[in-house]
Amino acid sequence: MAGFAAGRRSGRSALFLCLACLSCNGDETPGPIAEGSSQFCAAYANAVCEVYVPCNCSPGGMPECIEAWRNRCLDYATDQERDGRRFVPAAGQACLSRVAAHVRDCTIVDATQFLPEPWYCELFQSTLPVGAECRVTADCAQPGTGRATCFQAPAAPSRCTLTHTLAIGEPCLPGGFEQSCLPGLWCNETTGLCSEPAALGAPCSFRSPESDFSCSSPYYCSPTTGLCTTPASLGQPCEPYFARSTCEPGSDCQDQQTTCEPSLVSEFARCQVD
Repeated sequence: MAGFAAGRRSGRSALFLCLACLSCNGDETPGPIAEGSSQFCAAYANAVCEVYVPCNCSPGGMPECIEAWRNRCLDYATDQERDGRRFVPAAGQACLSRVAAHVRDCTIVDATQFLPEPWYCELFQSTLPVGAECRVTADCAQPGTGRATCFQAPAAPSRCTLTHTLAIGEPCLPGGFEQSCLPGLWCNETTGLCSEPAALGAPCSFRSPESDFSCSSPYYCSPTTGLCTTPASLGQPCEPYFARSTCEPGSDCQDQQTTCEPSLVSEFARCQVD
């Protein structure tokens, strides 16, 4: 659907920062809730381009930028609605609010966070209940408690299934889909148990799918020491790490640099929709 051309960065960080361009000014508040997906996509495209164009992150002007991103959003919405899912207005408003807070004055507020592209915002809901046959997890209606996933048992069709949430100390499988640790815990691949995030200076993991959760906030797991470490502040020494930022929000440890620098949109990425 889309392609991104990124400069001065490589790996996952380049993609994150390229996506991070999509936002409106952090001082602005999104307007009324969009009741339908077409209204949402129009508002989303405007929010995107309000930062893309002034921050020199779009190859064209406002009309070209808005058209490209509106069509990108509408293509996604059309696919979702064709599969029988319905647009959730409150989720659309929450998505616009997150977009609005992601960049301020052409500076990325927190490079460790995913930008809420439409497919990351849970904009659409299905009505298939637990037990119904499904193709993907998005086909399943989410219950009030727990989470439903599309799970296939041996020699059986895929069905919407309630995940089994695991408490601290229970055995788990890192990256497993049919079961997960309770919120606030992570699956420690060394012990194979649901564990509390580690404190500052404690051993941690930076290799597992849950590595971002192995340390308590705001610490990160250093790939150099394997210990929970405090993010560096602007101008301080840092360590490049493709999986996440090792600097405080608003700054980043760029490739081939050793200190935290401002996360400026126009310097970190050139973005365009193919």
